[in-house]
Amino acid sequence: MRSLNCVYAGNIATQASSSSMTPEIEPSRSHSSLSTSEITGSTVSSPATVAVPASLPAYPPINLVNWTLLDLELLHFYTSSTSLAFSASLTRQHIWRDLVPQIAFSHHFILHGILALAAAHLSTKSPERKLSLQAAATAHHARALPMFRSALEILSLENHEACAIFGVLISIYEWASSVSVVGLFLSSSHDRGASCEWVSLLRGSGKIIEAHYQEIANGPFAQIFSLNLEFEAEARASPAEASKFDALRLLWKEEVDAGNSTANLDVETYDSAVEWLQILYTSMCKSTIDNSLASLALTWFFRVPDQYLTRLDERQPVALVILAHFSLLLNRIPEFWWNKGMSRHLLHEIHDMLGEEWVEFLSWPMQDLVLCEFKQQSGLTKA
Repeated sequence: MRSLNCVYAGNIATQASSSSMTPEIEPSRSHSSLSTSEITGSTVSSPATVAVPASLPAYPPINLVNWTLLDLELLHFYTSSTSLAFSASLTRQHIWRDLVPQIAFSHHFILHGILALAAAHLSTKSPERKLSLQAAATAHHARALPMFRSALEILSLENHEACAIFGVLISIYEWASSVSVVGLFLSSSHDRGASCEWVSLLRGSGKIIEAHYQEIANGPFAQIFSLNLEFEAEARASPAEASKFDALRLLWKEEVDAGNSTANLDVETYDSAVEWLQILYTSMCKSTIDNSLASLALTWFFRVPDQYLTRLDERQPVALVILAHFSLLLNRIPEFWWNKGMSRHLLHEIHDMLGEEWVEFLSWPMQDLVLCEFKQQSGLTKA
């Protein structure tokens, strides 16, 4: 019987709640019925064709008294460089470069969010300023969070888009700033059972989108938040690598057969997590899909059940093996500064946590990583 020291959190109350969205999403409740405790989860994606206006309505001018020359430098760097690394789509780049800064002038948690991300990005370009820029990134991030929480207390038609945008910003910031890739998805050793904040906020952005779907779908940010889920039906009808995903499912079936009562309770949880991995993997392998590849990958954290995040936080071996297969999605995202080498680091860290007795269940994602890296290197050589 395979073994790994696991932490059972007992009656863990995760902050996030799983939610399912369909192509005809309608707001299930008015925005006034969403409480702050419910705003803890999300995803981003995009429709096939949405007209994006060149500009937004003018906002009141921001008070520059407390802003520095460094802040102005960071804002310039965001618009000229960082904003282009959210997506390879020119339409979505336009939104992040031109429209998001405009809305930031009236929602300062967005402004601090983009400055934090720009500082983190610039620190990778200017090694001689790395420490000071990382300090600036941390400071802006710390100032943004309480502002964002306050905005959630008064969620309305005026700030719902900004709150949804911040869910994406904090996710990219955390991915870019994390020292440990696995640590992105697990709480600290002294705070087991507490959901990772960026995952909770990302999942919460999904609740905001669901509650305000019609307004967002008809607004200037539709391309980065509205969902085109035709891929789901197509992926279910013709899944990619069906035999390999079926082989993965045998892992917890064997645990159940071996009398592992915990695995027996988690069959539906693990089945759901892998089902969404397979749907997203299938969709990302199709070059004609309209959704952003990075957005599709991020949706997995919105789709998985709360119980899976709990098992992952407990360092359950099966949950970690499933997380290792998330690298299949990472391998298909264009390489940006914030996700560079993430798949390799994720697999390496999970391998170290599980040990050699579990390595057979990591063989597919490891082989896929090598193949994708070879293709990327070949492409660079040809270019």
